[in-house]
Amino acid sequence: MRDWVMRIVGGLNVIFGAGGFWYSAVMLSAKWRTAPGNPSKSAWYVFISLLVLSSVLVSLVVYLGVCLLKRGEDAVRGATIVFAAEILCFLVYVPLFWLVLPLYAPAWPGSAGHLPGMMLGPLVPQIATGYPLLGLLAMLLIWPRKASGRVGVPPHSVG
Repeated sequence: MRDWVMRIVGGLNVIFGAGGFWYSAVMLSAKWRTAPGNPSKSAWYVFISLLVLSSVLVSLVVYLGVCLLKRGEDAVRGATIVFAAEILCFLVYVPLFWLVLPLYAPAWPGSAGHLPGMMLGPLVPQIATGYPLLGLLAMLLIWPRKASGRVGVPPHSVG
């Protein structure tokens, strides 16, 4: 079962990575022409920083997906960490940019929805389907465990 879970999650990682970058490119090209106003330097710094962060997370998902397809045991821990980071990124992003920012900085160009809507572009397909949570649960199910509770005693000689 462990091999199948690794293969399924690895394949889905590659598919979601490709879909995320495609979605991000389509959204950037569509909204780039219709974005209102002239965003400030700080808005651009935040936009570029979060776009790079989400691109790095999705790149790691793809890399770890290939490692999982090759049955790399170390990729299980890495994928668990990346899925947890994606969930944390989303949980910080939504309240900050969609709830707090429009209340306290309505004049910020990003509060109109154009910049915040594209900041996590590569992560959007994963977040919309709940894949980081499902991937995290799958990785925790197959997390490597110790073979025996006794130190220095092989498991077959316990008795």
